[in-house]
Amino acid sequence: MKNLLSRFILIFFILVLPSYVFAQTTVTGVITDAEEGVTLPGVTILEKNSGIGSITDIDGKYSISVPSNATLVFSFVGYATQEVLVGNQTIINIQLEKQIELLDEVIVIGYGVQKKEDKTGAVSQVKAEEMGGGVITDAIQAIQGKSAGVLISKKGGDPNEGFSVKIRGASGFDSNTQPLYVVDGVPGVDPTTVAPEDIESFNILKDAASAAIYGSRGSNGVIIINTKRGSKGGFQIQFNSKISMDQVANKLDLLSADDIRNYAQGLLEEQQITNPQYTIDSVFNDGGANTDWQDEIFRTGITQSYNLNFSGGNEQSTYYASITQADWEGVMKGTSKERTIAKVNLSHSAFDNRLTLSGSMSATFEQNDYENYDGWDKDDILYHAFSRNPTDPVYDENGDYDKTQRVFNYENPISIINEIDNTRDAKRYLGNFKADLEIVEGLIGSVNLGYIRDDRENYIFRPSGLYASADNGYAKREYENNTQKMIDVTANYMKTLNDAHNITALLGYSWHESMTDGFFAQGRDPQSDYICADDLQTMNDLQYG
Repeated sequence: MKNLLSRFILIFFILVLPSYVFAQTTVTGVITDAEEGVTLPGVTILEKNSGIGSITDIDGKYSISVPSNATLVFSFVGYATQEVLVGNQTIINIQLEKQIELLDEVIVIGYGVQKKEDKTGAVSQVKAEEMGGGVITDAIQAIQGKSAGVLISKKGGDPNEGFSVKIRGASGFDSNTQPLYVVDGVPGVDPTTVAPEDIESFNILKDAASAAIYGSRGSNGVIIINTKRGSKGGFQIQFNSKISMDQVANKLDLLSADDIRNYAQGLLEEQQITNPQYTIDSVFNDGGANTDWQDEIFRTGITQSYNLNFSGGNEQSTYYASITQADWEGVMKGTSKERTIAKVNLSHSAFDNRLTLSGSMSATFEQNDYENYDGWDKDDILYHAFSRNPTDPVYDENGDYDKTQRVFNYENPISIINEIDNTRDAKRYLGNFKADLEIVEGLIGSVNLGYIRDDRENYIFRPSGLYASADNGYAKREYENNTQKMIDVTANYMKTLNDAHNITALLGYSWHESMTDGFFAQGRDPQSDYICADDLQTMNDLQYG
């Protein structure tokens, strides 16, 4: 009897306690403008720290179900964000205050700056504090969904695939729609060389008028990235750590080994009507395994990022330095990326702040491990995983990769992943120096020097005999170097009359030089698979390029 009573109490707590602890409250209300009293459609209502949300309808009304201890965050473009604790409230009406002070903010446009209230072109700004939320390990990922008219997408699961950015749609059929990136005044910089933790703000120039000063390079829009410069005050140090995991949400619904065996059995029964001597081996070659090839090539992807930065300064000088280490393991086996970024920003003011000197240096080191998967060649992983028979094993009875041949172009995807080396070693360097001098009141002369160097080396090796069909092996080494140099000299004049009229003039000279050189060599039929592509002279068939 005592045990029965204990079980009853346990069942009571299991069934009743969760419904009490996690009780949901439905909150409704109306959002209005505090000054004019009009309702506001499209206001975002989010439960803080959970992501549960709703928006107001055309009449400014909303409804959301949240726990009673939840905090609701009300936000709308141009209005101050409000936070309200739900408690025992079921009706929460909110009056949002306009953020008039936002109009005094300064945004970067081309070679100058402009107040938000004065801008006429399509320009948007995303600040560092707006980039929070989620695990962000790429600079472009930080502005995803933060600016209207900017579409950012990425081929999911592959850490080596970059982001595709389209500002106000594509510019043509099958054309390159990537915008021009300008980092600290230097155009043409790869945005992956900037750590998200180092970014102060993004300024996105969307229309032709705003980006015109960059010429044809800005035809697809311009994204200006300003990095942190340190602040006047004491020494500050920060450490940021992030980790995230990725999984394939939906796999293709393909036939299993049992499905194929059942089909083969039905086919056998049909054939035995006219050929009673037939056995299962007469109609189907059963490999004897139960292999889910999608499970074999996919895994849980893990992304890790660690950032250490320190900053400080005084009335005349500021400094900011950081180092970032990020590692990606893709959801497909064999895909990975490692990236290390080191950056230093310095600035100094003199002559009563009329002269400002600033400079930055950064170095990025990246290692990539690639797999092919977007076609139907012998080394395309997805093609072979989707088409390979699930009764075929990964390894044969001798422990070697199974090389069963059923149809043309039929390979073992696991042997391709494990045995083919397809890697890249990239090094990128960026340096710039800028001097700004206020010649007279309102007239500022600037000189900006920039230098970019990108080095990459690709390494490919496929051992002979890897494929089930005839294969003599393959090796390739490729090196490419790209350097860019720039000198920009500008004179910028700005004058405000009677707090109502602005006079702006810009005079400038720009010199840019870009040089690319490289070399590659490839060969087939290696004398030894142990040497790999480290010594291409051992290839019996060698080609230079």
